[in-house]
Amino acid sequence: MSEPAASPTATAAPPKYLRIQALRTLAAGMVVAYHVANRSYFVLGRTYASNSLDFGNIGIDVFFVLSGFIIFSVHRVDIGHRSETWRYASKRVVRIFPLYWIATALGLAVYATGYGDATKRDLSVILKSIVLFPQKDPAIFPIVNVGWTLTYELVFYAMFLLLIWWPRWPAILAWTAWLGSAAGVAVLRATGVWHPPVTPLFTVLLSDRNLEFLIGCGVAWLVARRSLPSPRALMWAGLVVTLGLCLKLGIDSGFRPFNGDPVPLFALPIAAMVLGAAALDRRGVGSPPSIVVRLGDASYALYLVHFSLITAAFELYKRIGPASYPALLVFGAATAAGVCVVALYVHEWVEAPLLRRLRKSVVPAEHPTRSES
Repeated sequence: MSEPAASPTATAAPPKYLRIQALRTLAAGMVVAYHVANRSYFVLGRTYASNSLDFGNIGIDVFFVLSGFIIFSVHRVDIGHRSETWRYASKRVVRIFPLYWIATALGLAVYATGYGDATKRDLSVILKSIVLFPQKDPAIFPIVNVGWTLTYELVFYAMFLLLIWWPRWPAILAWTAWLGSAAGVAVLRATGVWHPPVTPLFTVLLSDRNLEFLIGCGVAWLVARRSLPSPRALMWAGLVVTLGLCLKLGIDSGFRPFNGDPVPLFALPIAAMVLGAAALDRRGVGSPPSIVVRLGDASYALYLVHFSLITAAFELYKRIGPASYPALLVFGAATAAGVCVVALYVHEWVEAPLLRRLRKSVVPAEHPTRSES
């Protein structure tokens, strides 16, 4: 959910991480598929594709590993250079908030009519939604439902800021304390020794999902320093294992919604997939289809708009759609394709021009001796 990564030096040509963009398309597509099934159930009261799409929420974990990879790739040259603090922070704010605020404003207009959950009209929920502060109860979603994941992104961005702003060892100690505590809490919870209270401290700041950002950073560090012997095999192995795990867990549970912890199961295969894809991109070996790359470019717009559009589509189907199950399946697939088309237009006509304008007016000029996209 960030811009493509740049080169580590000012003299080297930046690699075009087209497969990384394709993986962003994969992640967004998984989440879209998940929400097609989710909205079919909650709006129509009907299961969709026998609940086989419920594992699409693993796309969030793909996004988190990709975010770690991208941020480290783009900003590793800034680590330890306090002068880059404002440039880094302003780029992150410009990247996340303007389009999110537009989506939030549109959501507020809808909820103001009385539609949906009453919590969406609660002032505390609204204010926390605007600044992406975690809600006190994880069951309460922000105005833009998927905005809860952006809270994790902001925590990661803030911790990465310490690597830029603070001296090396205090920053490393802060990261060690942060991720070490998150890993410790995860182990205690998994072994049944201790169940942490449901508070933002444990559900967000010390969530083991933060380890996925670290894994992404590690992948970026490794791919820039080592030549992998079989990156294509690594990429496909990671993809097959990730999707295979989704299928196996779905079969084992009778395709009931996945309520387990995805990090121990999925983080490493996702990391292998990202590592292989990035290594291939650095070699400049071929490229994915252009439409897949374009959807990767538009993945943030797709992520923000898809839930509301899918909900609206199923509300319409509830009123005028045919009752047959095949018709429902076709409608869901057409809805998923439609939201992708809408996202492409939102990216081209809203997001991209807005980013260009704000980066020019808000983000400080790049230092001539440094390289960053």
